[in-house]
Amino acid sequence: MIEIDFDSINLWAQSLSARLLPHLSDQIVNRLRNAAPEYIEDALDVVFECGEKGTIVAQAIEWISGNFVVAYHGSRLSESEISSVLSSGIKALSLSDRSDSLRHKLKGHQLWPTVEGRFSSVIQEYGNGRYGRREGQAHLTISRDALTYDFNHYLKAGSEFDQVVTLDILGREAQQLLKVDRTPVIFRVIVPGSRALDASSRLLPDGEIPSLARYFLQYWAYWLFDSSIDTSSERVDCGIMFYEDVPASWIADVIVLTDLDLEQRE
Repeated sequence: MIEIDFDSINLWAQSLSARLLPHLSDQIVNRLRNAAPEYIEDALDVVFECGEKGTIVAQAIEWISGNFVVAYHGSRLSESEISSVLSSGIKALSLSDRSDSLRHKLKGHQLWPTVEGRFSSVIQEYGNGRYGRREGQAHLTISRDALTYDFNHYLKAGSEFDQVVTLDILGREAQQLLKVDRTPVIFRVIVPGSRALDASSRLLPDGEIPSLARYFLQYWAYWLFDSSIDTSSERVDCGIMFYEDVPASWIADVIVLTDLDLEQRE
């Protein structure tokens, strides 16, 4: 079994090749060269022309299920909060717990006494109401670079839930309070492949390829055409959403960053 880190295609593409190539025409590489796909997804279309689509997808799903998927969770936390995650895992959102911690962060704002009366109702609206159903969810993503440089608002100001609630009741300036005494942090999580597939495939229409399998297939297909492709630079946004806590035993590493680390690379 291997750990499949999407950003490091050269470490997993050969393994997926060993699984898929026996089910494809031996002309697959030539077909890809002749097609010269302009876009990533075009390469997979050529692959499906060289084999039976259902078999290819099934083999890719089996490959993921039989290995581990490397995923990442980003936030902005204090030292004690980091320690809590390492010992207790990444907690699915609990409105009651989050209400207490967010209240503590915001109560020092000069306008807090004027908005405190709305706080509980806004928490409900974003957690389990008309503005979202976030309660009970825990989120991971498969690209560390995408998390660090593209959708890095989690690293800049912490939980998206905290950000939207704060914005609603106190405005954008108050989001600075979410940064106080906290640092950007990424947890590297090793997820059993079958669990990662389940978490990325909920509410999937019949016949649809699970998003996790689709991304690995698309980039593998393009890698057959051009092995110089760097998946980390693609910064793919592929989420893995759990409706339960992510166990501490899955957390392999914690990467503590600085705000300078979040600046876009040229």
